[in-house]
Amino acid sequence: MLSYIKSFISISLILVMLSALTTDSVAAPKWWEKHDEGWFFYNEKTAPAEPEESAVPTTTPSPKEEPPLATDIIKKEGDRLLSEALVNPTEDNVVRYMRYQKESLDMSTRLAYIWQRMLMKYPDLYMNTGTTKVHYEIKESVDRLAKKAGLFFIYSAGCEVCQHAARVVTDFMSAHPNFIVFPVTIDRPLPSLADSTKPDNGITSKLGVASVPTWYLAYPDENRFEHIGTGALTLSDLERRLYHYGIAEEGMYSHSTANLTDNTDSNSESE
Repeated sequence: MLSYIKSFISISLILVMLSALTTDSVAAPKWWEKHDEGWFFYNEKTAPAEPEESAVPTTTPSPKEEPPLATDIIKKEGDRLLSEALVNPTEDNVVRYMRYQKESLDMSTRLAYIWQRMLMKYPDLYMNTGTTKVHYEIKESVDRLAKKAGLFFIYSAGCEVCQHAARVVTDFMSAHPNFIVFPVTIDRPLPSLADSTKPDNGITSKLGVASVPTWYLAYPDENRFEHIGTGALTLSDLERRLYHYGIAEEGMYSHSTANLTDNTDSNSESE
């Protein structure tokens, strides 16, 4: 009986083991049974696909537009008026462009006038712009020129450009009191130059003046006139032109003097 029980238990254990093996073989086939994949095949673990993000439209903020500069507006308007006057030179188009030029000249004259005043009031600004040496060289050259030349300013009281130029003349007379200035009018004197203006005694015909305002250097000892400009000039423009004329005159004089000295020295050595 005991042996029968032992045999029954052994048979039961064998059946349980066979059942487990059968279950494993069905659930997961062995590597040697995977003929199609091969013995050295292995499956890589693939990461789960991430869900695609929905495309959200991005809006780039537009840069803030800055207002145009006043100088750009003025230049653009001048180009437009000039183009209209050139393409269609009617009286209205030409007058509009002339008014534009007059207004531009007024603004430039005001700027130049205040600029010179501020340089006189704040001389340290010369140092900031690096023009101190040039400024004094110009002033010294003009003052030297004043010893042998005078300035003729020919104008008309009815000329608006002449009225602006007259202010430049008064500023020039204040900056260079030793420089003799002869304002000459072809009609009547301006109030700002009434004390120094002379009537036209035929000088304009002699010089061939075709338009005003116009500027001449006069050398009384040589009875010579040099035309230095026509139209509106700023104080800086006038001083620079006189400076260049003065330097040219001094250069010619120095050159002739140097030649004379060299000739004298060579003659002395030969003797």
